[in-house]
Amino acid sequence: MDKPLSVEEMQRLAPPGRYLAQAADCAACHTAPGGAPGAGGLAFPMPFERSTPPNFARQRDRHRRLKPGR
Repeated sequence: MDKPLSVEEMQRLAPPGRYLAQAADCAACHTAPGGAPGAGGLAFPMPFERSTPPNFARQRDRHRRLKPGR
């Protein structure tokens, strides 16, 4: 497992991450009506199950999920 990010790494990654989240409109699926932006909780009914996007607002390692090719 990767080591946690340092404060300096978080500060360096925050602006481009914020830009990507806004450009991709991540809040549209990761924000429930009346909820905090990115806090998750918006359920999508599917034929066999219900899909609920996770809370990404507090995930310190979310940058590792946003890599090209994934």
